[in-house]
Amino acid sequence: MLDQPQGAGCLTVVVVSLVTGLVAGMLGTIAVLRFDDMEIVQTALTQLETPTPHATPTATQPRVTLSPTPTVLPTPSPTPLPDLDEVTTGVVRRNLASVVTVVNLRTGSDGEGSAEPKALGSGIVFDREGYIVTNEHVVRDADSLRVVLPNGEEAVGTRVGVDELTDLAVVRVDGVSLTPVTFGASSDLQPGQRVIAIGSALGGFRNTVTAGVVSGLGRQVVPKDQEYALENLIQTDAAINRGNSGGPLLDMQGEAVGVVTILIRRERDSEEIVQGIGFAIPSSTVRDIVPQLIAEGRVRRPYLGVEAHMVTPDIKATYALSVDQGARVEAVVAGSPAEAAGLRHGDVILSIDGEAINEDNPFMNVLMRRQIGEGVELRVNRVGEELTLVATLGERPEA
Repeated sequence: MLDQPQGAGCLTVVVVSLVTGLVAGMLGTIAVLRFDDMEIVQTALTQLETPTPHATPTATQPRVTLSPTPTVLPTPSPTPLPDLDEVTTGVVRRNLASVVTVVNLRTGSDGEGSAEPKALGSGIVFDREGYIVTNEHVVRDADSLRVVLPNGEEAVGTRVGVDELTDLAVVRVDGVSLTPVTFGASSDLQPGQRVIAIGSALGGFRNTVTAGVVSGLGRQVVPKDQEYALENLIQTDAAINRGNSGGPLLDMQGEAVGVVTILIRRERDSEEIVQGIGFAIPSSTVRDIVPQLIAEGRVRRPYLGVEAHMVTPDIKATYALSVDQGARVEAVVAGSPAEAAGLRHGDVILSIDGEAINEDNPFMNVLMRRQIGEGVELRVNRVGEELTLVATLGERPEA
């Protein structure tokens, strides 16, 4: 065992104490620094928040609510709507001087005695030259014509021209000052648009005014006992009566957009009464046809040279036909394009240039869409056998 001197032992204790103190001091310093760092971080985070100030008590004051000054906007002036009655009466006033009554007179069967009215209709003054537009069926087979002018005076009317397929005719009166109507654009019409009709209802009630709307456009109607259809008609619910035929259908601008032509009283093939269904020829057709009637007295149309009737259930049963639709040839005109093409009595024409002939597309209408001098292909049923014939259309002769 080694003996250590006492002084050395004390020194050792002292050294150890010093070392221990130094280490403790360093740790304390580190601890303080760590604590100080945390305080700094915490202080920085706390400063990001907005402190809530403590309200200082003050004397109670009455609360004053400020009312904002309202912004005064100018009161809009309402656009006055035109009074419907005023518009209607204005249209009527502007057009009464342009509507006449047309009287169809026929003499007795022996050609003697005074002429008696056979048909009564209305007419529209077309221009200042005395030309008046009316319906073909109003002047049909007339021996003479009388025109009752807007002022009630009568004048002799002369038939200028007719077109049965559109039911338009032109009559002229001479030496009379007349006010023509203004024709508008029927192509601009819309269903539901208001319209006004003026005419000689029942022949004796001159200048009868009725009003309604455009009920439909582009309608097609087959007149009674006819083999063709009136096409592209304006349908209206304005009251139409016998005597209105040939009168104007006016829009609310006072322009004639149509010529009244036909009404339906009963549903086809039934006794059911129909109300509020009348038709007018559109002004677009009038603009096309009337100048031709004035210039030539007729409309030049293609001609095949057959008398044909549309196939109906009765005709099919009577002739034991094998087809349900088409036009059965009743007669072929000698020297006509039909004869040259080889058509025969009893043939059923099924189509022209592929356009089928049926109830909704009558033979005459299909034919009239072709041109004079045009070669057409006819599909024909002959005693149950189908064949194709080619015909060159001529010009329809004057009636």
